[in-house]
Amino acid sequence: MPHLVLPSEKYKRSYLQALKEFHAEGRFINEDVMRLGKNFEELLVKIRKDRKGIDLPKGRVPQTEYWLVEGTRYIGTISIRHRLNKVLREWGGHIGYAVRPKERKKGYGTLMLRGVKPRARRLGLSKILLTCDETNTGSIKIIEVNGGVYYGRIPETKDHPAKKRYWIHLK
Repeated sequence: MPHLVLPSEKYKRSYLQALKEFHAEGRFINEDVMRLGKNFEELLVKIRKDRKGIDLPKGRVPQTEYWLVEGTRYIGTISIRHRLNKVLREWGGHIGYAVRPKERKKGYGTLMLRGVKPRARRLGLSKILLTCDETNTGSIKIIEVNGGVYYGRIPETKDHPAKKRYWIHLK
């Protein structure tokens, strides 16, 4: 059964395969994939620092990243941003997620969001903001199935496509 875990060396091989899938979509450059293959521990250290809010670049907030895995197979990533800044209030929200291309349309996005809601509550959040491109029907469905209440639209800018915004109240 797929479940959420903190990132670990155990999933390195499968994670790197997923990055190649993302690269084929234009989301990562091949040099990033090659560098991570050689320095995977560097990625894990960065993820741990992000969770603790250590050495964050300007404009970033602490976030906890989880990987959805089954056995040693990496399926996707979901992150909880511990608080919102101005940019996140408009464009990014509390939650970011990605399912590797070969695993899409199998319900994993819905599973990840459902699984991360209690973890967001434990971080002290009573509600979470999610945003998605207004044309991303898959994400819209995932958010709405998980209790997302439409909050409004942010129009397209030169830097961002138009976004839909949703709140999920955590019980």
